[in-house]
Amino acid sequence: MSMKKTVLGIVAACTVLGAAMTASAQTRYPLEFNQRPITLPARTLRIDGDLQFNATTASVTTGGVTQSTTSVATSLLLGGGIGLTDDLELGGLIAPIQLNPEARYGNPSVYGRYRIARGPTELSLDGAFVVPTRSGEVAALQLGASALIRTLNAGRFDLGGHIRINFSDPTSTDFIVPVRYAFQVNPQTAIGVSTGLFVPNNFKFDFATIPLGVFGRLALPGVNGTPVADIVAAFDFNNFIQFGGSDAVSVGSWAITLGGRFYLGT
Repeated sequence: MSMKKTVLGIVAACTVLGAAMTASAQTRYPLEFNQRPITLPARTLRIDGDLQFNATTASVTTGGVTQSTTSVATSLLLGGGIGLTDDLELGGLIAPIQLNPEARYGNPSVYGRYRIARGPTELSLDGAFVVPTRSGEVAALQLGASALIRTLNAGRFDLGGHIRINFSDPTSTDFIVPVRYAFQVNPQTAIGVSTGLFVPNNFKFDFATIPLGVFGRLALPGVNGTPVADIVAAFDFNNFIQFGGSDAVSVGSWAITLGGRFYLGT
């Protein structure tokens, strides 16, 4: 009888342990986008791949007749990130490749993010460095902080404040405030809007712009309920509101992004 109790005890302990491990795996990096932490969990690798279409519309006057022409540049963006600890994430854009109108390699970048506060609201310190690869382009260092704020209605705000120092001649500074809101439609699907503020060239607000975009994420679950991949899509007006110039609202510069985020170790 004691042997039977021992076997049943072992089975029960294994069941509890297995359930605890499954729950831990599910909470390390949840399927729901609005429940995910601001940094990747420890030993989790994310691989990013995006196809991006950037369009610019310009007016050209020929023989007294003004016509609008739109040029589109297509780029392939490959990169990723890794969680060294639950609070420290490192990564970068490894292969920014412009496919047309001229095939060329762009400027790669590296970044780091350290979470300093957990809970319904999370805070992180961020840093990034852009490496120039062509003559006439400059290195840039970006420093700042980000916040993740979860709301009661299945949503989340991601926002931040960053200073980007461009090592040009002379050196210039940009001020960047990204703002994104995502709503969790169901456990796999999130949709949202993005905006913010961009103030270039040493805080010259006369040249500031406000972007506006929409995005969506579809999470593909693995066997343990955590995501193995996200399918992402976005449409953005890069300079939707312009503080200076004749047109306050501009739709002449826009971008479409289609891509994926692939996870290992979640």
